[in-house]
Amino acid sequence: NCLPSREGSAGADGSGSSLSSGWLYGVAAGVTAAGACLLYLRNEEVETEKRLKRWHNSWEVNNPNRAGFHRTELHDSIDKFLPRLLDDGISAMHFPKRVLVTLCGKAVDMPYLASLGHKVVGCDGIRQAALEFIDEQGATVTATTKTGGFEVLDLQLPKHLSNVGMRYVIGDFFRMKPSTAGRFECCYDRGALVAIDPALRPQYVETLTGLLDKGARILLVATEHDPMVSKPTGQLGPPFDLTEREIRGLFAKDYTVQLLQRESLYE
Repeated sequence: NCLPSREGSAGADGSGSSLSSGWLYGVAAGVTAAGACLLYLRNEEVETEKRLKRWHNSWEVNNPNRAGFHRTELHDSIDKFLPRLLDDGISAMHFPKRVLVTLCGKAVDMPYLASLGHKVVGCDGIRQAALEFIDEQGATVTATTKTGGFEVLDLQLPKHLSNVGMRYVIGDFFRMKPSTAGRFECCYDRGALVAIDPALRPQYVETLTGLLDKGARILLVATEHDPMVSKPTGQLGPPFDLTEREIRGLFAKDYTVQLLQRESLYE
């Protein structure tokens, strides 16, 4: 578990194409090399489809291993480190914070955080995950908004959770902007960064940083694989191997990283 905080006053191939052009390059004097490049204008819709294809398969109703990553109980990190996530050094922990849960699936951590009075927004690219979350939580959709390729659902949670609300954003996280659902003071990442293609990690951090306020905090749960049990490529996953060193490298530019806990799952 790591807690990157964004530094600030309180503290954090696309293959689709609609345009291509040839490019010959060199320098005006003393040319030492020349070559040609073919440039493709990225097609965001194609990139989104490629990123989400595997996850659509994971949520298929007939898939015997569907959503095997889902936990039916609160994650231990919430019990242990929630105060650290919510502590902005200014307001009390119970003071409502805007909390983003990335690649949320149907995580039961979201209604728990909402029941504490926090303004929770979950984001996932698979609509089936949202529908199952709504059904299993007994939630009611009170409003639906479509914006920038996203479907934003305002949810009313059942009365036993103090009749609180939260928001579920359906769409490609990598295209999410503050105009989608605002900015956040906290982010809870229980398995997002370790689930995506490792090559996309820098883009994930860049997108997330653009959604967070200065001084925001991220509670990040990561996994490390023993090289002896990983495939020769080291790409066993998801969840994929994510070391403390890589976390510090990914977040070094804008965040301070604190290691909160490391434990062996083999003991």
